[in-house]
Amino acid sequence: MHSGVTVSPHDLVGPYAVGALDLMEVVRFEHHLEECSRCRTELRTLRAAAARLVDPEH
Repeated sequence: MHSGVTVSPHDLVGPYAVGALDLMEVVRFEHHLEECSRCRTELRTLRAAAARLVDPEH
């Protein structure tokens, strides 16, 4: 996903959730997740939504 543009860690929740980050971005974002409850909450929400798309009965 690296484009040379500085991106806020908060903008990486979606790409992280779908596995679209490179290894260095994953490491940085996971470090950010340790400190940011907002991103942890958003990630849980995105994962739950994805699970419902795969299994609507979930």
